[in-house]
Amino acid sequence: MTNRMTKGKVGQLLEVIDNGLVSGLGKREPGKMCVEAAVCYVLDLPHGDRPECVHPVIRDVMISLNDAVWSDGKARAEGLRRAAVAQLGSDTIDGVVWAKEFIRLLTVRVISKTVRILAELKFKELDPYREKLRSAAADCESAETFDLALAALSRLRARAARAALAALAARAALDARAALAALDALDALAALDARAALDARDALDALDALDALDARDARDALDARDARDALDARDARDARDALDALDASRAAARDECLREIAGVCVDACVAAKTNGSRWLDMVPS
Repeated sequence: MTNRMTKGKVGQLLEVIDNGLVSGLGKREPGKMCVEAAVCYVLDLPHGDRPECVHPVIRDVMISLNDAVWSDGKARAEGLRRAAVAQLGSDTIDGVVWAKEFIRLLTVRVISKTVRILAELKFKELDPYREKLRSAAADCESAETFDLALAALSRLRARAARAALAALAARAALDARAALAALDALDALAALDARAALDARDALDALDALDALDARDARDALDARDARDALDARDARDARDALDALDASRAAARDECLREIAGVCVDACVAAKTNGSRWLDMVPS
């Protein structure tokens, strides 16, 4: 199946993706299908989301990214363009090796950033945990091997991250179960049961719990309830405008986080030397 993908087909794939992507399988029509269905479409395969030229582990990650809550279909398409190409021809790689690099890069680039944001939020409930969170973030950032990444994730739990997230959940009116799911997802990753551990739907659900984390204004993004309470009820139009701006900020932060995860997927494919990696020059960063 791998040899069916050519540079011309890659160009066609990008054209299909640029019509937009939808959550779920969708219909066999440009602009109305998911990223993996787009690959099947270009290769003249039956409508579906299991192209044979994509390794099942990577396919699961891509489907989870595709089905995550993007701001719209255009943002989803733009965020997944490079990953859609990088995954091509991955059916011949070692999925466990790819998964380990994906987890390492996710730890270094995404989890570390999220933990640093948590450490700097201006909530008194976090005061007992700040230094431990900063130290945990530094461990994550410096993980040069998969084993070091797993050790960093283990220390992240040991350094009271659960308690810190619980405090945030109470302070910011987050769903406590969803917030704590972040650490449950890390447990799943650490277990590395290649398919189950990289059922990235769980990992992305965890990141959804933190989707309001905007590094530029994390407190305002997380403290949505207080922002709403502070609105002057006597001026409904101003209130609506303020809430629209808040929702837009949350959506932008979520899109950025998902783009970062898609970038991790791309770089793991480059490290694995997938056939699609050689066509990434067709998809500028």
